[in-house]
Amino acid sequence: MSTATIRATQETRNTIRELAEKYGITMQEVVAEAVKTLRRQLFFAELDEACAALEAAPEACQEWQAEIAAWDVTLMDGLEDLEDEDWGEGNPK
Repeated sequence: MSTATIRATQETRNTIRELAEKYGITMQEVVAEAVKTLRRQLFFAELDEACAALEAAPEACQEWQAEIAAWDVTLMDGLEDLEDEDWGEGNPK
């Protein structure tokens, strides 16, 4: 795995070190997890904005619902022959 150096304030570096010690992971792992968490938060914030915009446009919302309904009929398309399959623990036949 290649690495790179990034600049951070001393306060940020100290916080990363504290978290690493507290959770028994490396400072690199703390930074990687923080970046993943921020990316996830931003994704869902953008998703919320897009959903709000869709809900604010009734015609677009109706078109979206119609498209979902059209795809819903394909959920078990071609799977009728698998009705008796055992799908594992916790998954009823």
